[in-house]
Amino acid sequence: RGGRTASASRGSSAVGNRPTRTGSTSAGSARPGAKGTPRAGARAGGRGGKQKPIAEIAKLPPAEIEKYDPSIIEQLPKKVIASLSAQAIGKLSIEKISSFSAKTLNRLEGPVLDKIDKEQLKELEPEALERLSPNVAASLPIDCLNRLSPTYLEKLPIDILEQLDESLQQKLPPSVLNTFSIEALMKLPISCLTSLSSEKLDELPNSKIMSLEVS
Repeated sequence: RGGRTASASRGSSAVGNRPTRTGSTSAGSARPGAKGTPRAGARAGGRGGKQKPIAEIAKLPPAEIEKYDPSIIEQLPKKVIASLSAQAIGKLSIEKISSFSAKTLNRLEGPVLDKIDKEQLKELEPEALERLSPNVAASLPIDCLNRLSPTYLEKLPIDILEQLDESLQQKLPPSVLNTFSIEALMKLPISCLTSLSSEKLDELPNSKIMSLEVS
């Protein structure tokens, strides 16, 4: 019985009846946790290397960085992200993309630029603006559109084209000018009207037709 009593008392010490034993028991119970912590850390760090510290990822070559998930790439310094390819940057959130300068945005593809705020688009180079879809470009101020090439501009709605600088309108192909309103055509020099279709010419006022005949 004495043995059983002793073992019972030892067992009761496991639940904290004796301060000295309780301390040793709690220290013992901490050991499994301590062993578990490194294992958990190892697992986190071993999932394809994706859990590397951001500072370490930032030092990798761009091609290696681009293999990481966009959510991780977004945590890198902006100068590191800016060194990545246009395709990689284009996969980031629009909020993150919008935080970059025009220099970086100029490199991006049209579908990405279509989502950028119009105020930022105004700062881009003509080459970048011409990657926009026509319906997005049509919403830009006329002074932005006046910087674009006639080849791109002819894709825009006629009501937009009629607001462009006359110097640009003169460079549009006859097929586009034929769709202009008579009011818009009247503002153009005679030299632009000579290439219009006979049907369109018939719509012009006599005074304008007479000028054409003289020229």
